[in-house]
Amino acid sequence: MSKIEKRRRMFIGIEVAIGILFVILLILAIINQHHLYIFITIFSITLWCFASAFWYYRNIKLPYKGLVVKPTIEGIKKGIKYSYKVTHEEAYKEMIKRYNLLPLARKFDLNDEINDEIDGINYTSFDLIASHQVSSGKSSHTVIDFQGKVYDVELGSTYCDYILKEDGKKIKPEGFTKLDLESIKMNDKFDLYTRHTVEIFKIFTPKLIQECNKINFFDNKASIICHFASHFYLFLANKENQFEKLASPAEIKLEYNKQYETLKKYLTPFL
Repeated sequence: MSKIEKRRRMFIGIEVAIGILFVILLILAIINQHHLYIFITIFSITLWCFASAFWYYRNIKLPYKGLVVKPTIEGIKKGIKYSYKVTHEEAYKEMIKRYNLLPLARKFDLNDEINDEIDGINYTSFDLIASHQVSSGKSSHTVIDFQGKVYDVELGSTYCDYILKEDGKKIKPEGFTKLDLESIKMNDKFDLYTRHTVEIFKIFTPKLIQECNKINFFDNKASIICHFASHFYLFLANKENQFEKLASPAEIKLEYNKQYETLKKYLTPFL
């Protein structure tokens, strides 16, 4: 950890020095109206930004994930596995697109996979940032559709597939029917989509509806709960991206415990 921290401090020092140099060169080029020098300086700054990001990723971020985060998490208890890269990344992307869970998103960034168990049930969790580009003609900017944690819980087969969304955008997944339950509060809070409008009531009993009414997500209205075949998914839009800071092992354990307790909180009503 100390070696990575020293490397990070060196990186910051070099970045500051080169940044100051580029600013001075750009100011001189503008004052003297050397358009070619202005272009060369701006081009050099752009290249340096890309090179710096790549160097930081290869020499600081990846070593931190592999040499600090991985052994810390896997040392918490027997059976936990950590990987910076998500094993079934393409399958998750395909699932999100197939069920139209994040209809506007076009770019998906998945990382920090944890394979663990909760109350004897296996689950996989990872961080997800889903986004799309919006163009105004002259410029474009990135819009974040989802940022937070995804939990994939091997909960076992269900009576029927369903999607419980809180965004209220009324974008119906293909093959699903929107269903209103006998609870105005529930209907105002969530949009429920299902493949079977009869079997769904075996899942959403009065007791579960009551528990769902107690669920409080976040103001961004982007969280999703769904169950397909034997997998229960929780898309928790808490805008967090865990294990990114160069935190100490003790802080990493706190982050792990936080995400574990969060899963338990939202999963318990559906067990």
